[in-house]
Formats: sequence, structure tokens, C-alpha cells
Amino acid sequence: MNNRKITMIEVAVKDVNFAEYQRSINKQVVLNIVEYFDIHRMHPIELSFRDGRLWCFNGQHRVLAYKKMNIAKIPAQIHYGLTYEDEAMLFAKQHDNERRVSIRDIWNAGNAAGEKMPNYMTIKSIMEDRGYKINPSKKEGENTFTCLATIIKGHDTYGADGLKRVIDTIDAAWGNCAGRTSSDITSALFRIYGTYGKAVDYDRLINCLSKHTALSFIRDSRDERGNGGVRVARHMVNVYNNKLRKNKLDIDLLR
Repeated sequence: MNNRKITMIEVAVKDVNFAEYQRSINKQVVLNIVEYFDIHRMHPIELSFRDGRLWCFNGQHRVLAYKKMNIAKIPAQIHYGLTYEDEAMLFAKQHDNERRVSIRDIWNAGNAAGEKMPNYMTIKSIMEDRGYKINPSKKEGENTFTCLATIIKGHDTYGADGLKRVIDTIDAAWGNCAGRTSSDITSALFRIYGTYGKAVDYDRLINCLSKHTALSFIRDSRDERGNGGVRVARHMVNVYNNKLRKNKLDIDLLR
């Protein structure tokens, strides 16, 4: 990497090339960038000027998103004096100096953003209306959910009504029962309502759940297939279907 220098300019998207060390394309990542495009979140791509051409070693999906949006130029940091092997090393180590933002920091920042991030405001309001709070620091307490990532994903996937239904089910079935606010229980209920929708008899489900503790569902689901949330959901459906002659829920639909 001798005699290298770096400049920051805009370059023509059509002039950007990709070398063989680049990752395979994830089309969903490109579509997500396009759908939620925000110029303030678009970091400059990193290019190497080598053999008279511009080679991208960081930002492939951003380049493809710009092409899809028909934006002619993209901000770029251009490195001079790199070899092909240098580029490959920088590509492999591009995240070495990054520290992933914790879910707690994301939650705090989301609340500080106010109306700029309305989903966080909605989640907080739903929880508080039902007498619950979120504590992403993992310190469990009465009426406290620590599984913030599960709640955010569930809300963003199934909406405010989905979150309300899950919290109301937990409250109605278990009251102050230990383990009811765990990630596995919360994820399982999101999966059940998301998979079966109106086919679920709400009153029957609550009645079936209330005959067992939340912790027993977690414990007794260990022989089921899938991760924690899926296993618990499958066990809940088995309990729900027990002695039911018709309108059983198809357990194989759970993923």
C-alpha cells in the first residue's frame, strides 16, 4: 500500500466495477435501500483506482440501489495505490473497526427521535397503556419486558394490533406468572397470530395457556423442532389442538 492517497468525490455509477472477491448480490438488501432511501444515511462507497478503472470494495449494494433508482452519481472515497490483493484484504476487514449499536442504545435513540420514528412511540404507548414497560438492559422486573428486539420485530411485522393482541394474551393467560414476558413466549405468540390469524379462537387459546405456567411452556417445548420461539409456539398449538375435533391449527405451518 505504498504511495497511497485518498480523495472524496462523486463518481458516475456506470463507471464503478466489481472484482471477484466481492460478495454475491442480496437482492432484498438492494430493494430495502431503494424503499427506505435516505441520503443522510448513505455513506460514501469505497473505490480503488487501479489499472485505469474504479473498483468497489465497500458499497456494492449501494451502487446497485443507485442504478435501480437511476441516480447517475454516487459519493465515493477513492483510494490510490492499492493492488488487487490490498482491495481484497480491505473488503474482508471492512467491519473490523465498527462497533455494533446495542439494542438498548437503538431503543433509547428511537425514543429520543420522537415522531421521526413513530413505531417506537407506538410500542411504548401500547406497553404503558397495559401497565408494562420495556427495560432493554436485561434487568428483569415486575411487568417488564426485556426482549426488545422480539417486540420491535413483532410490531414491525404484524403491526400495532398484533402487538396489542400478544400483550393482551399474556396478561389474560398468566397475570403475574413468572416467565410470561420472556422472548420465547412473546415470539411464540407473535408467530401463532401471524400464522393463523382469525383461525385462532382467542378465548380457547387463553383458556389453554392459563392451565399451564409460562415457564412450563418453555420447559416442555424442548423436544419440538425449531428455535426457541418456534418450539414454544408448536407446543402451544399442540395444547390448543388437544381434544379439538375440528378447526385444529396446522402445526406444520409454523416457521
